[in-house]
Amino acid sequence: MNYKREWVLDDQVIEINVVLSSRKTSSIFIKPDLSIEFRGNVSITWENITSVLDKKALLIRKKRHYFEQFFPLPVEHRYESGETFYYLGRQYRLKKVESTHNRVRLLGKWFIVELTDINNKERVRKLMHGWYRKQAVRRISERFRVYYQQFENTLEEEPVLTFRKMQKRWGSCTGNRILFNTELIKTPMVCIDYIIVHELCHIFHPKHNTGFYRKLSRVMPDWQQRKARLEFSVI
Repeated sequence: MNYKREWVLDDQVIEINVVLSSRKTSSIFIKPDLSIEFRGNVSITWENITSVLDKKALLIRKKRHYFEQFFPLPVEHRYESGETFYYLGRQYRLKKVESTHNRVRLLGKWFIVELTDINNKERVRKLMHGWYRKQAVRRISERFRVYYQQFENTLEEEPVLTFRKMQKRWGSCTGNRILFNTELIKTPMVCIDYIIVHELCHIFHPKHNTGFYRKLSRVMPDWQQRKARLEFSVI
């Protein structure tokens, strides 16, 4: 039996995904996208579920806060000349130039966006997003090869890499598939390397348990400093 109900945490209404079965115990799962799933026996009532959630509110709050630290910091762009954009942790200024081509080039400290229609902001946005995605796929794949060498002898097969712009996480690992947020390309390389190793470790340890952190620390002893830098990255 599955259903969804609303629960209030810190004056915020949160949807709870309730999954009931013949299991004897109850569990609460907070996922990286901040969604909450409650699993319990079919006999438990919603009133009893809310009671359990209320008792675990502090733990739920801490876990959601932990996942929020991996969220990219949103920046609203106007796509005007002179505006700041990030690439590998460094700032560059946008400069729109009228041209017979539609393309993006990185020259010195400038993003040069050549356009047939210099006033078309939507075209600028699409060109910039396309440029970022291309660089993300290329650079993250290159760095992945560097760190994969430390894991390949213990993996049955090489993970499949996918890329997508996401709002709520830097990366994820499901089975043998690793998904990277293309927005990572805007952060310093040390942060990109951290997410790569973080997700590789999840192949062996899906949860953030002792085994996961032991392996992460063995491969990347300074991961905490890298993580802290990523959390304060402005993109």
